[in-house]
Amino acid sequence: MIMKVNILKFIFLFFLAAGCSPGGGSYYDDSEYNYNIPAGSKVWLMADKGVVTDDLGRVSIWRDQSGSGNDVIQSVSAAMPRLKSGMIYGKSAVYFDGDNYMSVAGKTVFTHSNSAGFAAFIVFRMEEAGTSQGIFSLVRDDNIKPFILHNLNKSLRFSFLVTPLDADNYYVNSDYGLQKFRIVSCLYTPGTLDMINFKVDGTVKNVMSRSITSTSSTTMFIGKSPVNSSPPYINGYIAEIVMYDRGLTDAEVKQVECYLWHKYNINCAECSY
Repeated sequence: MIMKVNILKFIFLFFLAAGCSPGGGSYYDDSEYNYNIPAGSKVWLMADKGVVTDDLGRVSIWRDQSGSGNDVIQSVSAAMPRLKSGMIYGKSAVYFDGDNYMSVAGKTVFTHSNSAGFAAFIVFRMEEAGTSQGIFSLVRDDNIKPFILHNLNKSLRFSFLVTPLDADNYYVNSDYGLQKFRIVSCLYTPGTLDMINFKVDGTVKNVMSRSITSTSSTTMFIGKSPVNSSPPYINGYIAEIVMYDRGLTDAEVKQVECYLWHKYNINCAECSY
């Protein structure tokens, strides 16, 4: 009996030292991974920090942690999403119920350069399929939409502007699964091929060689699509969004994806070691 207890104790300590939980999930250490992403993000929203709520859990301000001042707000009570605790690996997520959204406007939120690049990462979960429900979107003064990530009949569609005609191109992952948290990466890396990559949980779903339009966005929506659709709002949860106005190296992309994997315990092809 004593030998059995000692063996079990050894197994537990072995897993703990290896950085894993005995149940097979990753071991997340807040002190190690909480801020372990490349410098220079322009938008960084996390549901476990900087969320201002009322007594009912309705979110009026979601503070940007990047230092760029891109806080998203909602001043109308009926349109406010709600903060839900313990939604993913013991951590919070902001719930958009299909009738609410948040935004930042009246400033240059983002500058998109075809020579600098772009990278966006989002941890979210859709509750139901819809028609062009917006997860995040960046919009110009003239209502042109440089970037939109939206849900389209159980597919993910990443829309962006390409030169020289401001034409939309789309990347679609036809089955990403409802009611399951995912890590989605939307990447544009300038260079000889000007590669645009669309990834889900670290796996590349679509690649295209095109050059994006250099422009600036003055509005950002979270939970809403600016495209004419009914309804334009998502029914789902968002736990974290990280955006850069530059292309990231492969090592930096892996760093962000593995940070999100460790934090939220989502299987990620880049990080399963």
